[in-house]
Amino acid sequence: MLSFSRISFFSIAIFLVSSLVNAAPIDGITKRAEGVVGLDFEVHVLQNDTIVKRGQTDSSALSFEQYYYITYLELGSNKQRIGVDVDTGSSDLWVPTSSASLEVQKWGNYNPTGSSSYKDLGIPFSIRYVDKSGSSGEFVSDTVSLDNGVAKLSNFQFGKVDSTTVKQCGVFGIGPTSLEAGVFQQSGAPEYPNFPIALKNAGYINKAAYSIYLDTPQANSGSVLFGGKDLSKIDGDLVALPHTGDQRRLGATLNSINFGGQNIDVSAPHTFDTGSTLSAFPSDTFSSLVSAVGANTFFNINGYPVVDCGTSGSVAFNFDGISIDIPISEFIMNTGFLCILRIRSAAPGDEILGDDFLRHAYLVYDVENPSVSLAKVKYDDSKSNIVTL
Repeated sequence: MLSFSRISFFSIAIFLVSSLVNAAPIDGITKRAEGVVGLDFEVHVLQNDTIVKRGQTDSSALSFEQYYYITYLELGSNKQRIGVDVDTGSSDLWVPTSSASLEVQKWGNYNPTGSSSYKDLGIPFSIRYVDKSGSSGEFVSDTVSLDNGVAKLSNFQFGKVDSTTVKQCGVFGIGPTSLEAGVFQQSGAPEYPNFPIALKNAGYINKAAYSIYLDTPQANSGSVLFGGKDLSKIDGDLVALPHTGDQRRLGATLNSINFGGQNIDVSAPHTFDTGSTLSAFPSDTFSSLVSAVGANTFFNINGYPVVDCGTSGSVAFNFDGISIDIPISEFIMNTGFLCILRIRSAAPGDEILGDDFLRHAYLVYDVENPSVSLAKVKYDDSKSNIVTL
């Protein structure tokens, strides 16, 4: 079964220089229409020498690169400003304290002693992600103010983390409550109203649902609209996809994939997850797509098949009632001396459509009744046409 996300793609360390691509400060969270709360985020692309091992026999030449979607929250009565990574594949907000590793504090840390509204709930917090990283501490409650003060949640529950192996920053999980660490990992912590539910309970939005827009692959910002959708970003119809039946998945069944005139049957549920840079397919689908693209699994780099750098065309992802076309180049990485196909084979239950897919789609997540609606994306930042869900 799918655990929590934080899946990244690998790059060849010797040819890539560790970098940080970030946007200039943006507006943060704004109320865009009655019953809608908008959250803007910065896109950060980070590299790290730590290797996420997934069965590779030799990872010594690789470092990984990860997309982070950083937004800012103000915690406590004294409004401690902390940057966190927006993640649709998990459901808890957690922030580091000064006791956590320094690298995870680069966007700030939380000091409960400075807040008069802080409460220790006496419940242990522990979360583990698919890449084997994790965080531990305690559940607490405090005031959480959205960055520009438009919305304020009193007694909001989140994880205060003193120990973590997660890199870069805290995580802002906005998935369904069934994916909360205490529920999903059966640690004994009771289910609680996470951020989308709390926004609705406080009357800021009419429905615990949100839309997400990652913008173009080159963009340095994107947005989430809690309780609303932006019609100017939708090309054609927004199609409600049949639910997979798994309340822990915000996803849908991917019926088939087309490339180069070949139709590849998939017929498997996939989770739409901003915490995953790469997409992961059933093993049979992976093998068929590798063959259709003309990639070579015999010649590979840590399991990523070598492919002709000049490979062109589009990959069509077919769902019930809608197809999303994505250039094959989105799934190819040039290492400097050869190219690899950046897709993975997934264990049953771990199938994911990650950032490489999501940047080419517009999605609406219903957290109350876990389901997803999907549309072709329209890259239009000149105007907005926001309506409530």
